[in-house]
Amino acid sequence: PLTNSATFAGQYNAALFTPSPHTGLLTANTLSKAVVLNFPDIFKMPHFTAVTYNAIPLDATSAAAATAGLAVNYNAFLDGMVGATVITATEASLRKLTFNAGQNAILINDETLTNLSAFMVGPYAGLAPYATARQTTSSDVIPLSTGSVLGTAGPSGTVNGVSYPLADQYALIPSEITAIKAARDAFNATVFAAVTSATNSERVALADVSTALDNLVTAKVLGLGNATITPNINPPTGIYSEDGLHFNSRGYAYIATVVIQAMNANFRSTIPLPDLTQYPATGLPIP
Repeated sequence: PLTNSATFAGQYNAALFTPSPHTGLLTANTLSKAVVLNFPDIFKMPHFTAVTYNAIPLDATSAAAATAGLAVNYNAFLDGMVGATVITATEASLRKLTFNAGQNAILINDETLTNLSAFMVGPYAGLAPYATARQTTSSDVIPLSTGSVLGTAGPSGTVNGVSYPLADQYALIPSEITAIKAARDAFNATVFAAVTSATNSERVALADVSTALDNLVTAKVLGLGNATITPNINPPTGIYSEDGLHFNSRGYAYIATVVIQAMNANFRSTIPLPDLTQYPATGLPIP
């Protein structure tokens, strides 16, 4: 579960400003200063962009088999559920499966859909695994780790993500994405308030890593001195490690650059910036 925004604000401000017994970072020593970082948009990181929602390649024969073996029966069942007023026609349309030659959407479970398991009995018992199933759309986000599961063998001769729906942890649906984005906005508002506080504005600097990474994604490539960085995993310039979420050595050196720039700008220091050429990017295995 996500940390409650009020809980985060209380703990964050306590860590910086607790007045008694002077345990806050800024109250323990009245001469101390701090640089704080905000939260970047994780959905612009390779972990959440590398696998597309339509990552299932099918040839014409496989598509026809999936249609005949699953889609025809499931879609007809959904029509029956509409006729019985169990689900709306809109929900049925969202859930109906299509398979075509080329790139296809991923079959997932979506807990926000009507659970039809109570009706998948008797002659419809074979549809029980699809009680909350639908295919992904461009509004869903597929984590990089899901790529290792797609196309693997599922139960009873099915294929994960094709003819057997992936479990909840393998996809982020719109409601989850909205909740994560709202939490990030709230957390960053707390960080910004700490920086702009009238009492502490001279002592707290913001290293705006969110904007820095957004700008890098927009630019696609950035030159820093003799070094080049890109917002991906790709060697030799990518700043992310193999998981597409954590930075590699060059990525952390870039974040350090953003931090030092904030310190120099706000505290009139003259700390030299890192030489990113001294920090290697990810080197993927070479066959």
